Amino acid sequence: MAMKETPAMPLPPVPPPLGSSINAPLLIVDEEQRDTVKSESIFNAESTTKSTEYPYDHGKKETLERNIVEAMELIGKLKQCLNAVKQDEVVLKHKKQKSVAAYEIVHREVEKLCTQAEAVREIDQRENAALDGIVSVTHRLKSDAQEAPPAVGNKLVAELWEEITA
Repeated sequence: MAMKETPAMPLPPVPPPLGSSINAPLLIVDEEQRDTVKSESIFNAESTTKSTEYPYDHGKKETLERNIVEAMELIGKLKQCLNAVKQDEVVLKHKKQKSVAAYEIVHREVEKLCTQAEAVREIDQRENAALDGIVSVTHRLKSDAQEAPPAVGNKLVAELWEEITA
């Protein structure tokens, strides 16, 4: 509910205390006189606002009461919103804790995978080095075999020779 701004209401005029005029300064000499003037001023202000001579004041009072009721309703709604925000905050804190825990688990898994990937790279490098060595030995054997054929008496060597030269 939207708050309505009401214009500032001027206070009704307060008659001057007894024994003084509007323009004359009030000289208070003792505490008893001060209390008397104060109580008379309050009485005059209250009677002026309650009197039926100012029917416009009743409309202002009703407007003020309406504004107070609206403000109280708004305060109630704001309290509900605040409670909802607090509940959301609790839920979000819980979700954050779960997310942080999940992140830590995933981070550990990623570290494991990175370690495994590094191990696989090392194994691949070793395999490639071994294959390069095998290829090198094979070329050397081929070149040596072309220069001097194997002895005819060894059947296994002859079969390997044919496979290599084929």
